[in-house]
Amino acid sequence: MEFPPSGLSLQWYRSFFSDAWYAAAWTSIQIGIAVTILSTIVGTLAAYGLSNTYPRLRTVLSMVILTPITFPVIVVGIATFLGLVQLGLIGTRAGIILAHSIGAIGYVVVIAGVILAGARTRRTGVDVELHRRRIAAICPPNRSRQLGVV
Repeated sequence: MEFPPSGLSLQWYRSFFSDAWYAAAWTSIQIGIAVTILSTIVGTLAAYGLSNTYPRLRTVLSMVILTPITFPVIVVGIATFLGLVQLGLIGTRAGIILAHSIGAIGYVVVIAGVILAGARTRRTGVDVELHRRRIAAICPPNRSRQLGVV
């Protein structure tokens, strides 16, 4: 064995770019895309739901959703493993996607919650105007005037 190797050889390039490497990379990309889509949809819906709920319930639900972020990784890992065992998803792509999504949803909820909180302050005037129009559309004209809506 000598360094640098004598002659030109593509042996190591072939080994690096073998089918096993591509298969592993492709699997990781598929799982990453699925986790991104799932956690974005679920996290955004959860943040929207939290923004429209009572403050006490919002606090409790936020703590539950953010548990995977705040607890030690080993505790979350063991709990996730036990949950996947009960669901029969150990060693499957669905299990890996679910486990990664559980951790990612909390981050999406935090980011989407901040965005929705800012949007809520901007839409307050619009909500009042739409509410007035809704009442005016439902009530007869005379009753709307009595309520001071029209």
